[in-house]
Amino acid sequence: MPILRYKNQSTRQVKHTRLDDDVDFEQHFDYGILLGKGSFGTVNEAIRIDSGEKFAVKVINKEKAGSAAVKLLEREVAIMKKVDHPNIIFLEEVLETQTKMYLVMELCSHGGLEEMLNERKYFLEQDVLVIMQQLADAIAYIHENDIVHRDLKLDNILLAEPTDELPFNVKLTDFGLSYTRGGSGSDYMMNQVVGTPIYMAPEVITNYGYSQQCDIWSLGVILFKLITGNPPFMSFSEEDLFDLIKKGELQFSHENWKNVSPAAKELVEGLMKVDPAHRLTSKEIVSHPWIKGEQEMNGTKTINVLEMMKEYNIEQKKLAEEQQLKEQQLLQQQNNANEQNADPTDNEQGPLTAIAELESSQEIQRKKSKDIKKTSSASTLSASGSSHSKKASLSSPGPSTSNNGDKKARPVPSYMQPTKSSRAPKNPNIKGKKK
Repeated sequence: MPILRYKNQSTRQVKHTRLDDDVDFEQHFDYGILLGKGSFGTVNEAIRIDSGEKFAVKVINKEKAGSAAVKLLEREVAIMKKVDHPNIIFLEEVLETQTKMYLVMELCSHGGLEEMLNERKYFLEQDVLVIMQQLADAIAYIHENDIVHRDLKLDNILLAEPTDELPFNVKLTDFGLSYTRGGSGSDYMMNQVVGTPIYMAPEVITNYGYSQQCDIWSLGVILFKLITGNPPFMSFSEEDLFDLIKKGELQFSHENWKNVSPAAKELVEGLMKVDPAHRLTSKEIVSHPWIKGEQEMNGTKTINVLEMMKEYNIEQKKLAEEQQLKEQQLLQQQNNANEQNADPTDNEQGPLTAIAELESSQEIQRKKSKDIKKTSSASTLSASGSSHSKKASLSSPGPSTSNNGDKKARPVPSYMQPTKSSRAPKNPNIKGKKK
């Protein structure tokens, strides 16, 4: 399990450069493929000319976006400059002309979590755990720094290049609706109805004032949706949907819950208490037994996939070093024998014997490596409860849709349009200044 990390607010300086025109930008970056397109901007892969590094560049036309959207964008940039966490999208640089703003960000080349869920239909519990460990840590970090996201949803979770330790490398993005609180207590409560309806917490809808606990509810919706493929509350009308959310009566009738541990269900219930005061806090989430990988899944003690892969890699490295040392010793013996002009048939470690021993050693190494892989695969299958291969357990949990190689730009995620999620229902009870 990755170490759950808390970092202080970022002290790094994000470069913000004013340009005369768009031509100046193209002197620093070469545009690559189009990743997404919205009503007033695009997201492109781009390569920095002087270093060859790849980034995602979000280009916003300020004239088309309008002043309200530009304000949201500026707030998003200000918050992204403050954060520094491995599971939050990294803002590298900002460039700006009179009409456009360029956000140079970390490239997440594997799309979004919503897109992946649509392809797979659902995730296995073991894979959900890997995702939730990272999300919980990211939320704990922003809450520690008095930042409330207010629009947590699968659309706003991107996937970077997987690593040996992280088959799902998640990055939280879209801080356009986020708010930085100046403190705690009723004086610092928010009252603006913002977000995406199916992820909204009851207190956001009722407009009684809310805190960072609204993010915890949204995290519960994400967990529920990853396991079943559907949100916990659905309705044909927004009004009925909000009634269901305010009641908060969770149903675990979906067949996928039969294969999920009681600890995971308990966590969902703790995240989605109607009363925010009874809801788990972000610090309590990262300490939850299920998040820490200490609970049983499908009747089997949880085997932490990340730790298992670490141990496997360490063992492989150790075996490789031993093999290299053995080869060096054998070759040295061979060289010594040649220098002494010894008869290979009279020397126990002559060239022919050395070569034969080297080949035998290599064969033993291959068998060891094969046995280790089998053991690792069997452990992974036991942890996930799947009858598929190790690869399927980590990255192919549910029914998947084959990739047809379509290279067209994907539908633009919500982080492309800061105002998209703000189109929440109008609440007649809202009075006074909005936060």
